[in-house]
Amino acid sequence: MGNGARTVDDANGKGEAIIQCVMEWQKEAEPKVKESDKNAVEDPKCFFGWCPNLKYRYDLSKKAEEDAHVLDKLLDLHTEFKEKVSQPYDPKVRWATPSESYVAFDSRESILSLILEASKDDTVKVIGVHGEAGVGKTTLINRVSNMAKADEVFDWVALANVTKTPDVKNIQRELAECIGDSSLGDSPDARASKLRTILGKKKKVLVILDNMWVSLKLEEVGIPFGDHQHRGCKALESSRDPNVLFEMNADKSFPVHVLKEDEAWNLFKKIVGDRVNDADVQSKALDACRRCGGLPLTIVTTANYLKKAPPSEWETASKLQISLSTAIESSFNQLATDELKSSFQLCSLMPYNATIFDLMKYSRAFGLLRGNETTKEAHRRLYRLVQYIKSTCLLFDGRMAKEFAMHEVIRDVAASIASRKGLPDRLEWLQLKAFQLYNKNPSLRITDQFFSKMEELQVLDVKGVQNLSLLPSLHEMVETMKKPEILSLYDSIIEALPEEIGQLTQLKVLNLDNCSKLSVIPPDVISKLSRLEEMHIGNSFAQWEDGQTAGRHASLSELNQLPDLTSLNLHIPDYSNMPKRTFSDKLQRFKILIGNRWDWSDKHEASRMLKSVRDFLNNFNESRTGFPQLKYLHIQNGPETRHIINLVEEVTLVAFPVLESLYLQNLVNLERIRNAQLEMQPFAKLREITVESCYRLKHLFSFSIARGLQQLEEIQVADCRNMVGIITEGRGSDVGDDEATTTVELEHLRPLTLQQLPKLIGFNASSTTVALFNEKVTIPSLQNFKLSSINASRMWQEQLFSVPTCIQNLTTITVEGCDNLKFLLSSSMVPSLEQLIHLEISDYKLMAGIIEEAMTEERMEKIVFPKLSSLKIKGLPRLTRFCSGKAVQFPSLNQLRIEHCPKLGTFISNSMKKGIQPLFDEKVAFPSLEKMVISQLRNLKILWNDQLPESSFCELKTMEVENCSQLQTVFPFNMVERFRRLQALVITGCASLE
Repeated sequence: MGNGARTVDDANGKGEAIIQCVMEWQKEAEPKVKESDKNAVEDPKCFFGWCPNLKYRYDLSKKAEEDAHVLDKLLDLHTEFKEKVSQPYDPKVRWATPSESYVAFDSRESILSLILEASKDDTVKVIGVHGEAGVGKTTLINRVSNMAKADEVFDWVALANVTKTPDVKNIQRELAECIGDSSLGDSPDARASKLRTILGKKKKVLVILDNMWVSLKLEEVGIPFGDHQHRGCKALESSRDPNVLFEMNADKSFPVHVLKEDEAWNLFKKIVGDRVNDADVQSKALDACRRCGGLPLTIVTTANYLKKAPPSEWETASKLQISLSTAIESSFNQLATDELKSSFQLCSLMPYNATIFDLMKYSRAFGLLRGNETTKEAHRRLYRLVQYIKSTCLLFDGRMAKEFAMHEVIRDVAASIASRKGLPDRLEWLQLKAFQLYNKNPSLRITDQFFSKMEELQVLDVKGVQNLSLLPSLHEMVETMKKPEILSLYDSIIEALPEEIGQLTQLKVLNLDNCSKLSVIPPDVISKLSRLEEMHIGNSFAQWEDGQTAGRHASLSELNQLPDLTSLNLHIPDYSNMPKRTFSDKLQRFKILIGNRWDWSDKHEASRMLKSVRDFLNNFNESRTGFPQLKYLHIQNGPETRHIINLVEEVTLVAFPVLESLYLQNLVNLERIRNAQLEMQPFAKLREITVESCYRLKHLFSFSIARGLQQLEEIQVADCRNMVGIITEGRGSDVGDDEATTTVELEHLRPLTLQQLPKLIGFNASSTTVALFNEKVTIPSLQNFKLSSINASRMWQEQLFSVPTCIQNLTTITVEGCDNLKFLLSSSMVPSLEQLIHLEISDYKLMAGIIEEAMTEERMEKIVFPKLSSLKIKGLPRLTRFCSGKAVQFPSLNQLRIEHCPKLGTFISNSMKKGIQPLFDEKVAFPSLEKMVISQLRNLKILWNDQLPESSFCELKTMEVENCSQLQTVFPFNMVERFRRLQALVITGCASLE
């Protein structure tokens, strides 16, 4: 069978799927070959070993003759598939088969059914699963995945393990691999865009984010989430903390509890097997199971080590409460050899879904490979070790058959075991190039001789050390390391950087990020590191001095002596310490924060960010070049800031040519973005702008600047009490001469948010402005529009809709608190709103109707909202109708909420009808409506008449009617059959019901 085994091993190594008939052949052949080998070795003797056992040899020859026929048949079968034993994995089926120890408990199957039901609900986009560590969340969602694919609920399922410290790049890679395409690109934006495109091409996709510790922004990962992006994409998320799921806006969240006692006992017995019936442990088995507290991982781990343990271990387990960490450590201690224990420790250092080839790379670095082993031999040996550790439940199947994974809790216990063992006094690795130490154990100590035999060390990466004094003195380390190029003390407790660091003249990377206690960097240390290319001191040292006088600390002027510096993280609390020239012309990646009270966490983690509190192009020496590499600019809390660009004379520089994100916050005296005459307009690459609490700012851009905003994708403006318009048509220092006749098209603008702008009269403001939007500015790609607390009296200018591209891509409209608006839409607009999915209107004092009859239009018989899925109307005290006269159809509407509209009695007003009118009649159709909430409609008397369109309300599942004091009846007897799908009915506070 040798050739067959080697071929299968080769296929496993490549990560391919073994064909079913081959696996069956191998299962049948292996015992025969092993028995034959065993018989060939054994040769029992008679007469105390002096004579051969003739009877044994006769029986053996007869059996060999019988086995030969069986082996001949197996070899004949082998020739049928010897050319092909495997095939590449189908990316649609990237999941390991369920474990043989899986038990379908009633408590889990009921949750499974609820999750599958929620996954089929079009109104549910995010599903959450939460429970304590080891309760079985990952097992459950893997079952959901397999069943969702088997039932064809989803065409594709993509899973990523998020972990304690989310790595967006790794999450993107895992999701893309599940879809069968891992070529995402390098930059974060490019990767997110490519992933969004990949997922967007799939009709029905379930994205699983397992093991979430903090909330994620799905759009930044590249998950096309929600009706406005991809209606067929849903998310299933698991976390220990239900608050994380709440922050992720989970529509439904399911708790996973510990097992019931009978379920726990059945699981325990399944793993222990017949041993549970042995007389010496039978009386203790049930108590031992109960001591596990119903936690599946504790039960599985405990049962696995007890089934091989002596009765004394059962006695102990039956009397003491067994914690999860205790069970894991007991299983570790029972590993039979040091080789198994070392392999387990090594697996704990590896990525979540690792392969044997990954383990081989680590094993080579840590000396676990045998010197005379071939790669194939090492692969087979490591494979056997992993399979054995899996049998103890310290490792589990990965998402693919070739992968293995370790539970987060087991990983933590492994780290705890390793930290208690400590490190040796000295490592004699003369050729070692890199050394990493990640540790949070305050008692860990490293001897002065530890690094003494590492003369070739080039990378020293020390992360999370709680007490740097427990390391050898840096002086000793510097003396030992002759060629260090990278030194990282990231997230370590260090108060002063030793002067000896200045001796590391070959150093190219110095990382002191997140060393929040670092308060001393001696002067002239940084300047000696003349070959430094990257320096990271973010959320760290900030006591920079001005360099004019001798002091205790480093000065920013030392950075000028680093000619090769290309990457810089830096915090400068005091702007006055800035020298005239601070940054190298070679600087390519930077995150520089100027001023106090900054949060280092930011969605733009990677490169070219500047945060400050000052006017810019009149202060920095870089004014002559206009910040040619800056991509992200954030300015806040600067009461002295009046302009972002402030130059007296006309200049030829190009300001902010690659800036992508501009954030201005709490600049209470900011008057203009630009106070300068520039030959070239700035902001050519700007993609997003956010402006908050800039009280003196009257507009953002002139027409001349706005014409150049060809890449602009997002605008958010909030709490600017004097803002008159986003774009101005007036004249001034930042206005060109030809603007009176100019139109602007913001081709790529998709989200637009305008909030708390009490003086705003129009998106582009002029003396003739009569509506918020007019024909001078078109936004053809606008998708999400949110308006709040704006005093405009009209939303749209009528002639605008001779060009329907202005609104035809809108998917979401949210408007609230705009008290002067009497209507939201014109009936002539509705045919252009064919992409609209969500419409929410709330808190309008004067609004009498949602849709206004257009005066100039041809007579329309009906209005249709073809894709509208959700309609919410709330807090409109003067609302009497949705519209007048016309029939309205909502073929896709799934949810309808009408609340706190005391004058609303009928959805479609008809002046020709007399008497009491129902809220819904034959002119309004809701064929897909599943949930309806009607609340605080004091004028409502009848919900519907018996002339409704044939399919209207036939899909209704949930109905809530609250505090409608004049409502007389809910269901007329002759309409009961129409509501046969109704599952939940809540009626409260309706005192007049008959």
